[in-house]
Amino acid sequence: MRKSDLSIFVVRANYSKKEFLRSIDRIITVNKLSNCAIVLNALPQSDKLYGYGYYEDYTERKKWWKFSKS
Repeated sequence: MRKSDLSIFVVRANYSKKEFLRSIDRIITVNKLSNCAIVLNALPQSDKLYGYGYYEDYTERKKWWKFSKS
């Protein structure tokens, strides 16, 4: 792990044991790892939604050949 840019740990919801997370924490602490990520996989779907994004007004753009040449 010394030569990697990022360490990714994948755990599965309702399957992986909590002890696995403690082991990951120990690995990160003992090896002094930076740039670590934990992916929580296979989450059950719910009615609640979350989204992230941005909003931009859409305006019709003129074609480049329709600009007046002054």
